[in-house]
Amino acid sequence: MGNEIIPWLGGVLTSVSLTGVIGYLWRDSFGRFMSKGVEHKFEKRIEAFKAEIRKGEKELERINDYLVSARTGRESVLQSKKIEAAENVLLLRKHLHGLNPAIEYLKMLDIDNLLKNGGEKKVQDFVDAIFKNLMPDEKLKVYSEIDSNTAILYLSDTTIKTFEAYKRIMSYGVAVIKVLEIPFGDKNDLLKHEEIKKAIIDAHDESKNDLDAHGRYRVFYWADFFYEKLLKDLRSEILGEDSWDKDKEFATRMALDSHQAQMDIREKLKEHGLPDSFVQSDSIDRVL
Repeated sequence: MGNEIIPWLGGVLTSVSLTGVIGYLWRDSFGRFMSKGVEHKFEKRIEAFKAEIRKGEKELERINDYLVSARTGRESVLQSKKIEAAENVLLLRKHLHGLNPAIEYLKMLDIDNLLKNGGEKKVQDFVDAIFKNLMPDEKLKVYSEIDSNTAILYLSDTTIKTFEAYKRIMSYGVAVIKVLEIPFGDKNDLLKHEEIKKAIIDAHDESKNDLDAHGRYRVFYWADFFYEKLLKDLRSEILGEDSWDKDKEFATRMALDSHQAQMDIREKLKEHGLPDSFVQSDSIDRVL
């Protein structure tokens, strides 16, 4: 029996040794395999992270390019809208200027005297003769059909204030004509001038002393100033430039218009047998 134990013990030891060797070899191979697997996954994660960074950088570049493009496009749209607004204001200015002959008459007339004596037939005939062919209602109707809202949105406050002052002067002129045409006297209370005076002063501070010194109908003397200033403001805003040649041309044209209006007024006064008292004295002096 002792002889049987020895071979059995040898077999067991051999089996254990073989199992140990196999286990060692398996653990070593498996360990290397697992290490390589973990290392591979780690490298893949690093590459993925780097790819995300590169993708993010490209995305940022695309966003920056879009923002630059959008900014340029927005500026182009704004400039286009500004030009459109300026064109509308120039068109409005043109139609309002169609009332200028009436304004030239109002600058020379003694409006308070005409309003006070509006019930007299001679005075009424005189007023009708002066203003009947000027058609202020038709001119204002055309004016009202032109878009003025775009100007408020896209043009500067300076330009808008200038336009507002000019518009109010011309509209006030039409209102005065309408009141003068009413066939009765003492009509001064029908006209309000606080808003127009405020609009003029807001657009040009230096006008205040002049308006305070010469009465409420002095506003008509500022029509030419704002007519020309509006063009200057638009030219400066859109083109960034000014033109002295245009200023000289404008001054010459306005002087001729004023002289013609003075001659017309004097002719109508004589025609209707009215004294010079219905015209401001300085206007008569300039003609004589």
